[in-house]
Amino acid sequence: MLRKRILFDRRATLYKFVTPSSATLTLLIFIFSVVFAQAEEPNRVGLVVVHGDSSTITRCIEFTEDTITGFEVLERSGLDLNYEGSGMGAAICRLDNEGCTYPQEECFCQSPPDYWSYWLSPGDGSWRYSGAGASNRLISEGQVDGWRWGPGSPSEATPPPAITFNDICPSLATDTPTPTHTPTHTPTPTHTPEPTDTPKPDPTPIIHHFNADRPTIKVGESTTLSWNLANAEAAYLRYDGVEEGVVSPGSKTVSPVKTTVYTLVARNDGGETSAEITITVNATTAASSPTSQLSQPSQPSPSTPLPAPVDTAIPEPVINFLTASPILPLGACTSLYWEVENVTAVYVEGIQVDLHGSQQACPQQTQIYTLRAVYPGGEKTTQLELVVVEATATADETSTSQKVVTPTLTATLSPPVPLTPEATRISQNVLPTLEMRPSQERLSTGEATMSGEGWSGWTRLGIWGTLVGGWCLISAAAIVVFGGVWWLNSRQRK
Repeated sequence: MLRKRILFDRRATLYKFVTPSSATLTLLIFIFSVVFAQAEEPNRVGLVVVHGDSSTITRCIEFTEDTITGFEVLERSGLDLNYEGSGMGAAICRLDNEGCTYPQEECFCQSPPDYWSYWLSPGDGSWRYSGAGASNRLISEGQVDGWRWGPGSPSEATPPPAITFNDICPSLATDTPTPTHTPTHTPTPTHTPEPTDTPKPDPTPIIHHFNADRPTIKVGESTTLSWNLANAEAAYLRYDGVEEGVVSPGSKTVSPVKTTVYTLVARNDGGETSAEITITVNATTAASSPTSQLSQPSQPSPSTPLPAPVDTAIPEPVINFLTASPILPLGACTSLYWEVENVTAVYVEGIQVDLHGSQQACPQQTQIYTLRAVYPGGEKTTQLELVVVEATATADETSTSQKVVTPTLTATLSPPVPLTPEATRISQNVLPTLEMRPSQERLSTGEATMSGEGWSGWTRLGIWGTLVGGWCLISAAAIVVFGGVWWLNSRQRK
């Protein structure tokens, strides 16, 4: 009886610790631990870079955002990077120590035919040529970006090798906890872990300097901002509600039309650092008279002429928008160049750009590019057309399609005109002029027509005077001959 009582007490103790509520709580803790472990995994994308000698490097880039741009993938890869920034995005000049160094040389210094072409892959090893820049491309988990040095037009470029996302970023090994049997013994106190050292936060970025060569300017003038940063993963320049990415060290020429505050922001995992510069813009005003004259203004006498009004007209913009190759074969690329003065802002295809710059264009069909310049007096628009043509016909086809036309000799003579006294003074050696005219219809017959086109009045009088004089001479000779014959006959009769 005593033994049964002991067993009963032990079972009661077991049921005390193992209840339906405790089992449910254990299951919920297990589920949430799995979900949180998965949520903490970073997003990853792949990067493939192929050099001109076909050597290939890959990088697996991790990030916590939902998406990042293709340009940010290059920045976070740790590879050597040089680019030319503009309002239309960043053009990659040099990558991993191959390419062109800007601004010491043109960003596309070897184009044509070689430059860094941009390729997109969903992660399965297939590639698609990108006509847009990396700054405008958003990439997410599992995708791959590719860059290749060489001919970059869609018809000539060679894509990177077939490398999948799993080849670049192997699957993360995660230890998935498995459910265990509910313990049936009395829980024992657990060992309290010793406190660990709290990791030090990353240092915030450092802005060594952020200056302007001219903090005060007049309307229409320009000033150059320059900066140098340290420990920054990304940097931005903010002004007038615009935020654009910049590099360090860097500079930018601006031409504000009003007093403007420019803010430089540098960021990294440790935080954000910013600095401001105010560019003061003074309006142009007429020179004031001395103070002594202002104290006692005098009225101009009637004989004193009034000063001429000051010309305050707003200068017209000066726009140069051109290209080296306005006519391109299908698949070729060229560069658009612009240089604009007396304006406050310039837009190419709706995107704001610097006052002086260039942009590569690879149109697949005839396309018109529009440059819009904004100045205090309004706006001006200039267009530039790039004509894309197919392959030209061969020389044999061209020669057979042309017809050879040889000139024929056409003599023209004016119609008769009445004689005038002046006609008697015209030299009798005047001959009709001959006019060379190409005539395709008379190539076989060689027919000559007589007309009076192109002859002067004196020439016509000379011709007809010669004809009439000759007729008179012939008539006189005939009279003399017939008269002589008659006279001889009459003598013989006598």
